[in-house]
Amino acid sequence: MKKIIYILSIVFIGILMACEDDAEKVVISSDPVKPVVLSPEDESLIFTREDSAKFAFKWSKAELGYNAVVEYGIQVSLDEDFAKKELILSTTEVTEGEVLETALNNTLHKLGAEDDVPVSVYTRVFASISEYADSVFSASKVYTVTPYATVFPPIYMIGGALKGWDLNLAVEVPATNNGKAYHVIAEFKNGETFRFFTQPDWGADQYKWAYFDGGTVAGNFEAAMDDDDNFRFIGTSGYYIIKVNLNDKTISMEEADEPTLYGIGEALQGWVLESAVQLTWVKDSLFQVTTTMNADKAFRFFDKADWSTGKYNYLYFEDGEVDPLLENAADGDSNLLFVGSTGSYEMTVDLKARTVGIK
Repeated sequence: MKKIIYILSIVFIGILMACEDDAEKVVISSDPVKPVVLSPEDESLIFTREDSAKFAFKWSKAELGYNAVVEYGIQVSLDEDFAKKELILSTTEVTEGEVLETALNNTLHKLGAEDDVPVSVYTRVFASISEYADSVFSASKVYTVTPYATVFPPIYMIGGALKGWDLNLAVEVPATNNGKAYHVIAEFKNGETFRFFTQPDWGADQYKWAYFDGGTVAGNFEAAMDDDDNFRFIGTSGYYIIKVNLNDKTISMEEADEPTLYGIGEALQGWVLESAVQLTWVKDSLFQVTTTMNADKAFRFFDKADWSTGKYNYLYFEDGEVDPLLENAADGDSNLLFVGSTGSYEMTVDLKARTVGIK
């Protein structure tokens, strides 16, 4: 019986080796018909900066001399020899497809293209039928493309009207609308002054009262009439949303509630509103707190210590970055489950970036 099993094992191994040998023997024609990039036909790809904008790519069918399903892909590179390349589209048998403008723009950034600088983008199609056969590549088609920025630097407010004339206390005002405008919630103090900076640096470019001549400035401000041409805040002390457009030279304001965020749940001080842990607002959408966290217990965040207000569970942060010490509790509410050891931790939450960090 053992002899029979031994013989069958040898036969089975032989069959497997034969199959591997067959797989490795995939041979395509020595003179295949290579695919050809047919469209876009223009020599330039014009970015409209619209989220839904797409480019339609088409190419001719490859004839590889082997009866098998053909996989196609489009690669782009800033080098003619494709030393560094990225795949932007793949299809099975189909010889056309669409690429989002935003995806192509991000790919060009990844390849090292600079914003607002025209660059030659080499594009080619490859056809493949097996990992055991060489892919066939089209000749490259060159397009001129001008990538655009997707991340825009903020500006800063510094002065006694905010947190003081201290560079370390500069209030960051994030960019919006493709860098054309800025807005943030901040606390302003009546009778005090400030001005705008491009960096928290006294030597940085500055936007003073005179810069906004010819535009519209909110009535809560007036010229400080001092040596630095500052703004003076003459409104009621409190929290405001300030919106700045440097192109239009406008500043608007409206009253706002102080940004708040609370943690509620057994991982903190229980599912009791009165015991909610309030995080300290740092800036914009960033909050921090140092608190005791209980092992293997769950919690989630709320805008207010109120069950009816905005809630932020594990799923909310899933597209951002969640600390490894937190998992999805999978409890019906997708709460955050703390899987670390019971102890004191500093927790940092950014609602815009959708991140939660613990240390």
